[in-house]
Amino acid sequence: MNPARVAASEGIMANFLKTIAAIVVGYGIAHNYLIAATAQTSSSSHLDAMKSMYRREPPPPIANQALVDLGRDLFFDPALSASGKTACVTCHLPQLGWAVTDAKSRNDSGKLTSRRSQPLIGMGRIGTTPVGWDGRNPTLEAQAKSSIARPARCR
Repeated sequence: MNPARVAASEGIMANFLKTIAAIVVGYGIAHNYLIAATAQTSSSSHLDAMKSMYRREPPPPIANQALVDLGRDLFFDPALSASGKTACVTCHLPQLGWAVTDAKSRNDSGKLTSRRSQPLIGMGRIGTTPVGWDGRNPTLEAQAKSSIARPARCR
């Protein structure tokens, strides 16, 4: 065989293989893109379907409106604290889900407590589930009384 012809054939073959490789890689990329786009569309439509089925729970029935009103008044009243400056709302901020952003809360004298204020959002729905980080209070009412009575909390 003619060496020039062999070299030309090898060059053509190399270009052919490079072209095939580019097509295969391109196909793989396009294939992966199509799969990802389909999955995204599928998960997006799945998410939309789930959102359309969501219904917010109705608020729990109020057993004793007078007690609810008293709780609201006390929650915002700093008179329960030793200094008269700290209310429950000091550590349970409505705009933050009735919680704080700090890792630990401060008591009425400004000292760090051992825990962070527990978020209160949704607490009215818990029923008879124990309340508090360690579950020491059997009801929400017991938790409220405990918070007022313990110096490490608001006093």
